[in-house]
Amino acid sequence: ALDGLVFRRLRYEVEEEQLNREAEAISSEYKQLKEELKDARESDKAKINASIEKLKNKARTASDHLKKKMDDTKSQFDAKVNATKDQMKNAGERRKVKLQKRIDALTAEHHARNAKLKQAAKLVSEAFESRKKEEAPVA
Repeated sequence: ALDGLVFRRLRYEVEEEQLNREAEAISSEYKQLKEELKDARESDKAKINASIEKLKNKARTASDHLKKKMDDTKSQFDAKVNATKDQMKNAGERRKVKLQKRIDALTAEHHARNAKLKQAAKLVSEAFESRKKEEAPVA
């Protein structure tokens, strides 16, 4: 037997951290490509622009995945809360207090998860919104 530590995390926590890392990577890669484009020769600009387009597609995919994940999280949260509220209808006072604590915990967890996902979505969208502003013609 090896002497090691095992850190266990819930599957959704790992997925959300991965999505966050991907969003950060997309954002930083976009910033890097934008800087390269400023200093690039004309012959290299087409290649860099092609890389930016590929990154945009990757960002769209990540953004769609994040939106789906947020929708899934919301529907799971609603289902759990509704099931708990149904249990509260027939519960005694002590049980109602416990169930209300459960609802409060679910709400806090949902807000934390949603905040992480929104942060990741914001990172992806901010990078490409700044490009749209730069490309907009100045009147």
